Amino acid sequence: MQRVPKALALLSGGLDSLLAARVVRDLGVDVTGVTFDSGFFHLGAPGTRTDAAGSVHPWVARAENVAAQAGVPLEIIDVSRDYLSMLLHPPHGYGAHVNPCIDCKILFLRRARQRLLELGGDFIITGEVAGQRPMSQNRSALDVIERFSGCQDILLRPLSALCLAPIRAEREGLIARERLLGFSGRTRKPQMALAEKLGIVEYAQPAGGCVLAEAHFAGRFADFRKHWEADKKIGHEDITRLRLGRHFRLASGAKVIVGRSESENDWLEQARGEWGMAFPQTCKGPVGLLSHPEDAAGREFLWRAVARYSDAPRGEVVALEWHTTDGLQIVSASALSEETLLAVRI
Repeated sequence: MQRVPKALALLSGGLDSLLAARVVRDLGVDVTGVTFDSGFFHLGAPGTRTDAAGSVHPWVARAENVAAQAGVPLEIIDVSRDYLSMLLHPPHGYGAHVNPCIDCKILFLRRARQRLLELGGDFIITGEVAGQRPMSQNRSALDVIERFSGCQDILLRPLSALCLAPIRAEREGLIARERLLGFSGRTRKPQMALAEKLGIVEYAQPAGGCVLAEAHFAGRFADFRKHWEADKKIGHEDITRLRLGRHFRLASGAKVIVGRSESENDWLEQARGEWGMAFPQTCKGPVGLLSHPEDAAGREFLWRAVARYSDAPRGEVVALEWHTTDGLQIVSASALSEETLLAVRI
C-alpha cells in the first residue's frame, strides 16, 4: 500500500492559502498548517496566541479559521527575532514602503523547511499565484524565493502548479499533477469560483493588512533606521514603540513619543525599556517617552509636549511625574505651541 504523503501548508489567513491547503488535503495528503508570528501582527510579546486580557489575536483567529475550513491542524511558529534582524537590511530590498516581501517569504519558507524536516514531510504548500503580485509573485521572484529559501523541488504552489515545472512529489507520483490548478494573473474570479465549488463561503477579502506596507509606518521606520546604532540589535520593544503614539525627532537626535489614547499609554509604559517617561500627575493626559533621558532639551520638549496633549486648561502649568532609571521626580511644564510640535513631528 502506498504511504500517505505529508505536507506543510503556509496559512496566511486569506483565501489563496485556504484553497491551496484544501486542494492538496482533498488529494489524500496529510497536511499540517503553519502560520508565522513576525512580531508585526500584534502588540505585546511575540509567540503568544492571546493578548494580556486573554483574547485571541485577530491574526491568529483568521489563521485558525482558515485551518478549520481547510480541515488541517495549525501550528504557530515565532520568527520575530530573525524577522527584526532581516528588516533592517533585507537582501532583496523593500516594496513600495518598508515591506520586504521577497525576504519575508524566504524567511518563512526557511523555517517551514526546518519544520518539514522535523515532521518527516515531503513538500511545502503555499497559496502563491503566479503573476498576482508585482513584487513577490512574478515568475522571477517565485524562482528567487524558492532558491534562496532552500526549497527547490519541494515547494508546491497548487493554485498555479500547471503554470510551473513539476516538483519531485509530482514526478514521483505522490500527488496527482493533473488535479492541480493553473491560475495566473491578478484576477480573483478563479479563486472565488473554486471556493464556491468547495462550499467555502466565509473568507477574508484580499487587502493590505501589513503595517510594513503602510506609508505612515514607513516614514517612522525610515527615521528609526537613519538614527539606529549599528552595533545594537533591534528588539520587539522598538517595534512596539514605532507603532504607537505621536513621534517627534529633535535636533539632538533624541526621539519623543506621546500617546494618543489610554490603550496606547498602557502599551508605551510596557514598552518603555530604558527610555525616560513622563505623564501628568493631577489631570488626565498622555504617557510620553524620551529616548535619551539625559538630554536636557529633550526633557523640556517631552514635558511640554505631554502638557500640550493633557486635559489641563491652556496656559496652565502642569505637574508631571518624570520617571528614569534613577528614580522619580515631580516636574512642571507649560504647553508647547502646535507649530513647534509640527515642525519636528515625523
